[in-house]
Amino acid sequence: YRRADGLIREIDSVVRDRQAQELLRDWPLPVNPANWAEAAGALSEATLLLWSEGQEGWQSNEVQDGIRENLPVLLGLLAVGLLLIARGRALMEGLTQRMQDQASARGRKVWSLLVSLGQIAAPVAGVVALAHAITLSGLAGPRTAVVVEALPAIGFILYAAGWLAGRLFPKDPHQSAPLRLPAERLREGRFHTAAFGVVIAIDALRLVALPPARVGEAATSVFVFPLIVVAGLLLCRIGQLMLAHLRSYTAGDEPTSYRNGLIGLLARGAILIGVVGPLLAAAGYVAAATALVYPAGVTLGLVGLLFILQTLVIDLYGLATR
Repeated sequence: YRRADGLIREIDSVVRDRQAQELLRDWPLPVNPANWAEAAGALSEATLLLWSEGQEGWQSNEVQDGIRENLPVLLGLLAVGLLLIARGRALMEGLTQRMQDQASARGRKVWSLLVSLGQIAAPVAGVVALAHAITLSGLAGPRTAVVVEALPAIGFILYAAGWLAGRLFPKDPHQSAPLRLPAERLREGRFHTAAFGVVIAIDALRLVALPPARVGEAATSVFVFPLIVVAGLLLCRIGQLMLAHLRSYTAGDEPTSYRNGLIGLLARGAILIGVVGPLLAAAGYVAAATALVYPAGVTLGLVGLLFILQTLVIDLYGLATR
């Protein structure tokens, strides 16, 4: 046992050293115009590769025979997928609103929250159907298949961020919100939260379509930098909204609770990371900036999810005890 424990400790030490070296490693500067040509070439090469794979698949007699054999299934998957992607979220939003208007006073919040999860499930199911249709058609080559397999996860990131934005910064003035903000600031919060999800989804797509091992460090640095800048700006704006919530409490001379103290700490941390992250990326520390900015946004999302779950537990207790 002592020998095994000693080996495990040595392995852990090696892993920590490698992670530290990777975070502190200086990548090619993304603001250096000399690296932009390499990034443009890598993007063009990846685009042409995906296009050529689709073209080769379409010209293949075997693929064409498979499409004709599976045509009813393919058309059904495409129709269902496009319908769920285009209208699924809106339909579930309407159903959620009807639940809020028609359900009993005790169960209104609980049922509306549970039904609102369909705003994630319905469009993600549409993305899954669309990805399955592309795979079943046989048009996807090796690189295209990797991208298609990642589409459901990317879709989940997008729609989960949109759902979280709607629950944390609700449109309905009668719906309880974790932050005390006016309607225009709530609209701003919905946009920033959903936009951060879009940035994470684009970065996930970049990792699949343009992996660093394939395109090189210079191109990866150029691709990552604008996403880091946008994510940092969104973090700063979300942090400012959280501070605006605290100022609304301060204006009413209400004592600072543990909850508001935590919100203030997270807000200042988000603003700090939103400023430091892009500066690190501009200086070439792309891995360190990525390890700061994206986890910070995900952490804020998880804290917001905890507030939603806390409200759900309170509503379930009220529903059970009448």
